[in-house]
Amino acid sequence: MKKNIDLDKLTNTTFLSSPQTEKVYDYSAYDPFNEAKLLHIIPIEDDLYLLFDSTIFFPEEGGQTCDKGKISFNLEGQSHILDIIDVHLQKIDKKEYIFHRIKGNDSEDILNEAISKGIIFSMEIDFDYRYSNMQNHTGEHIFSGIVKKEFGYDNVGFHLSDNSVTMDYNGPLTDSDVARIEEEVNYVIAQNFPVYCSYPGKDELIDLDYRSKIEIDGPIRIVEIPGVDTCACCAPHVYSTCEVGHLIVLSSTSYKGGTRLSILCGDRANKYIKDNQNMLFALSHTLKLPFEDLQGAVEKMQKEIYDLKIDISNMQSDMLKMKLKSLPATGNICICVKDTDSKVKRDCINELKLNRDGYIMILDSKENSRSYVLGSRDKNCNDFLKEISDRLIIKGGGKPEMIQGSIESDNETIINVLKQNNFTII
Repeated sequence: MKKNIDLDKLTNTTFLSSPQTEKVYDYSAYDPFNEAKLLHIIPIEDDLYLLFDSTIFFPEEGGQTCDKGKISFNLEGQSHILDIIDVHLQKIDKKEYIFHRIKGNDSEDILNEAISKGIIFSMEIDFDYRYSNMQNHTGEHIFSGIVKKEFGYDNVGFHLSDNSVTMDYNGPLTDSDVARIEEEVNYVIAQNFPVYCSYPGKDELIDLDYRSKIEIDGPIRIVEIPGVDTCACCAPHVYSTCEVGHLIVLSSTSYKGGTRLSILCGDRANKYIKDNQNMLFALSHTLKLPFEDLQGAVEKMQKEIYDLKIDISNMQSDMLKMKLKSLPATGNICICVKDTDSKVKRDCINELKLNRDGYIMILDSKENSRSYVLGSRDKNCNDFLKEISDRLIIKGGGKPEMIQGSIESDNETIINVLKQNNFTII
């Protein structure tokens, strides 16, 4: 998770005189290695933040998580390897510093010695992870470029994490729209269009029509897929669209007046398809049915389950009504049940309270879960909830005549509290 440095906590801000970090990933997206000089070590709480003169690590920026990897160095014949927890970019006085966080401060002394001796550090990123992000980010550009051209909608939100990609557009897209765009995206991917990354000059930018979610202060990096998309973007991308492999849309929902989409590309898409194929094979084997019959079989089972739930609900209602015949005519009562439908409990309490005074509780006890419904014709159930809340771990709410919720206290404690309040336990 991104964790900006709190400058107020620093006792040493000498790093502010250093030049901004050189972004090697800008022009060397496919190189997993880099050599760099460690300039400063910034201890904050239990972590160390390392500032190098250059880095191959892409930081958490632009809606994308940072690269994973490690750094290593040799000091007096001994090799040291440190895992990078996260990497983030912070702008300070119009400079961009990229900080690499490592866990703990046990390494601070030896790192300071490395600085004093001018030791060169080796950086190595997890390139499989980097490449997966490149595939998915480029796939998002293609999708967003087509949405912009055909519908005029902007991409107003983007998140690329370890296992998901989401995009938010400021306009509605129907299921058929999304299916058609998905088909167009995969056509573009197959055409093997080049993907260009560059920093155009100010004069070039004036005449350049490009997408951007935010106002950018400083040089603007443009990612262009000719005829498809032109967008301001800080992240590494693949060299050509065919490297994206394939794009699949996982979901499409209405969101804040627009549309939120979830997609997967490349290796992630292939894994998703393979996992689902394996699940279908297993389901087909379990049900002893061919693929084409699975949907009908599942729909039939859903209908049977629904009918069974109705039958069970009716049986539970009948059993509760039998218990009701043995109830005293007045006073507070608690009926203990197991796995009883909430509607059955509410209906029974509504029926009971028509002809009696006092509180009526139906307590449903399961392992690690106890739900209840409490009703009364002549008393305020919310008042009773407040009265016992100092003795039970209880949650719930509703109208004065009926509330429902859950109790985390054990059964023995619940029964004792109820008995103290003159409840008869059935």
